[in-house]
Amino acid sequence: MARVMYDRCYGAFLVFVAVTVTMYVLQLANGAMGDCISWPKGIQAVVMFVLWANIGVAMVVSLFRRKWARAFGQFLLTAVAFVVFLFVGFISYCVPTRMTSEPPAAWTQEYICDVADVERSRLVFRGGISRREGVVVFELAGDAPIGASFRQGSPFGQGGDIRKHYEALFKYCRIAVALPPELDISSCDSVEGSLHKIVADGKTYLVYERL
Repeated sequence: MARVMYDRCYGAFLVFVAVTVTMYVLQLANGAMGDCISWPKGIQAVVMFVLWANIGVAMVVSLFRRKWARAFGQFLLTAVAFVVFLFVGFISYCVPTRMTSEPPAAWTQEYICDVADVERSRLVFRGGISRREGVVVFELAGDAPIGASFRQGSPFGQGGDIRKHYEALFKYCRIAVALPPELDISSCDSVEGSLHKIVADGKTYLVYERL
């Protein structure tokens, strides 16, 4: 493998393209199969970056070997690969994938706790959707009220349409909840999105949706 990457002008570039395309196809296949695993977008981006940087390493190796033409070709391929890295990385980020790990504490504090005026200890992470317009779902523990001023309804629709919207959302997140025919939902503005309070099955959920 090392010989292919460092003894050929295009070797490291071909490895970058092959692995990048393979990971992207696997990501799409995972989504087509119902998002059976939470796709590791962060790891995917790191692998792509390392393989892109490796093209630069191959260029340096060629310079040390005084292979000037090969080094120049690898320099051009590094630029091309960087465009591919940005494009595929952005598309992969936008592809919806199920979220199983809780967002960082600082994010939860700013986007949920400060907005809803609720203690972090009362929030139980239930799931979410990682995409350009992300979704994060928390269950609210305890019976104490929260301090935010929620208004009845949701900016995403009303009646049966909004019920179908949240049924699909909860199903995608693998959250087992039966929504009533008349959905009890209220909303308030949050950072870069909106926060919704949904009452169903005797539980209260806080759903953040980025607009």
